[in-house]
Amino acid sequence: MSEFSELNRIARQLRDKEEYFSTNKLECLQAFIRDGGNCSYCHTYLFKSYDMASATDHLIPRKRLKKDSRLELMWDIRNLVACCAECNQIKRDFDPSEGEGFSSFDELLSEPNKRKKLISKAHERIEKKKKDVNWASAFERGKARFREAVEEYHRSQPASAA
Repeated sequence: MSEFSELNRIARQLRDKEEYFSTNKLECLQAFIRDGGNCSYCHTYLFKSYDMASATDHLIPRKRLKKDSRLELMWDIRNLVACCAECNQIKRDFDPSEGEGFSSFDELLSEPNKRKKLISKAHERIEKKKKDVNWASAFERGKARFREAVEEYHRSQPASAA
């Protein structure tokens, strides 16, 4: 049995038996299991508490896969990594495969050392951006501007007839 078929079996079993995971995309759940529930970039354990924000990141961004007509890799487990919300927000569409001189995405994602190199490159980029931007302040500013946008939207709506 291959590594991925066993991972698929385990993820299906977890999703079927545990309501908390019942709506998870199977491939994302596989990535979380494979990565031990830790962010692949900062290594934060993602299940410390119920409200721990987590996401799944596409190592090679969806934007790049669309551009190169490789949509089949979009949800390929080799291209998914467990990721905390902070690292996911900071990495965004950064493509760690750029400049790596590879012949195919399959080669890049299938060879463990090359895949680890991509994760490491993304981690370095995230850490640099964390130093360059005060993300806690950016979040607070964004939250305030979001509230303003919600208020503006509600003010623009006609009063509903009672």
